[in-house]
Amino acid sequence: MSRMISVCAALVGLTACGIDPAKVSPAKVYAEAGSKVVSDRPVTFALVGATRGGIGFESPDADAVIADVRAEAPLRDLRFVMLSGDYVLRSTTAEWDSFAARWADVLDLPVTSTNKARKPVVAIPGNGERVGDPKLKAFGAAFPGLVNDIGYNRVASWGSIDIEAQGATWRILLADSNRKELGSRWEEQSFWLPKAVKGDFDHLVVVMPDPLVTLAAGTSMDDDGGPSEILSIIDEHAGVGDLKLVIGGGTGTNEFFLPTGTYGEGYLVAGNSGVATPQLARWAKGESLPYAEVSHEPLFGLALMAAFDARAADGGYAEKTIEHARGSGAWEGFDAAFEAGTLPLVGWWAVSIAGDVVTVTYRQQQPDGSFRDVWTGRGDASKGWSTTRN
Repeated sequence: MSRMISVCAALVGLTACGIDPAKVSPAKVYAEAGSKVVSDRPVTFALVGATRGGIGFESPDADAVIADVRAEAPLRDLRFVMLSGDYVLRSTTAEWDSFAARWADVLDLPVTSTNKARKPVVAIPGNGERVGDPKLKAFGAAFPGLVNDIGYNRVASWGSIDIEAQGATWRILLADSNRKELGSRWEEQSFWLPKAVKGDFDHLVVVMPDPLVTLAAGTSMDDDGGPSEILSIIDEHAGVGDLKLVIGGGTGTNEFFLPTGTYGEGYLVAGNSGVATPQLARWAKGESLPYAEVSHEPLFGLALMAAFDARAADGGYAEKTIEHARGSGAWEGFDAAFEAGTLPLVGWWAVSIAGDVVTVTYRQQQPDGSFRDVWTGRGDASKGWSTTRN
């Protein structure tokens, strides 16, 4: 199997291991680009980070996340599932078949399932979806109608849908922050953005494959300036205070920030639903960002520290690893960090919009493999953000 994977990796783009969009199973999308969904109840969706479930690279943790989403769907009245990117390792027909099989019991796909209440999907492309398919033809085939039609047999990776939930309209703007991969399409998206953030809506959520802010090792904040340029255009053309939440993927972590305070927008990183965990700093200098220092929202940071301490108490970590996480001993006076693989960052998010409030809950995998809610943030249009540890 591993030899075949290596051969396919070398042959991506060729017929043997390439992509045929016509053979990709189309998922039912929650709403087509430019459309509006109206609900007299809160609209809650599951936000799932990277699973990277390529053939031969399946992750038991990712499978556990998917199973937990299915189990929680009726309990939370989930309306749809949002994928923040990297749900295939590379874009080949075989990999997309593997994706359909893996998600068959959760997403509304033309694949046999015993689940009679499968959910529609909203998705953005990450790095994996572009490998071997830079024009994203398979992405367009997998999620038909979700993003804008830009003609000339090309697939856009941006679009928007409106959700009116209990009297307030939330615009969910799907933007593509990967400037390098878009090429000339970057300018097309930049031309579209000012129009996308005007119109009849009350609040705005932006979803991008890259985070503006992250403390994960190996991931650049504001990669190539793409996220900040998108947000700058939005800031220029949207109404004051419209933007409430920015969702990014592209990391092996789950994080939450309030860099401009409780009355600013929240920055959520949904980057890990079953992939390897990199080193995660607890705070850092803001680098080129307009923030002197960056740290996780305090109670979210405490939730992560509590998870680490619980595992450290079992004697599973070396003393230097514990000191590194706590910023004590040999690491006193230096930036504290959870070393790679030491913190259980596998999880998913439940996001709910109702009236003028957006609520985000982080559901984290526990040492015994189960999941539980560990932190909740509540963004109120008039009262700002409040947070609790669960």
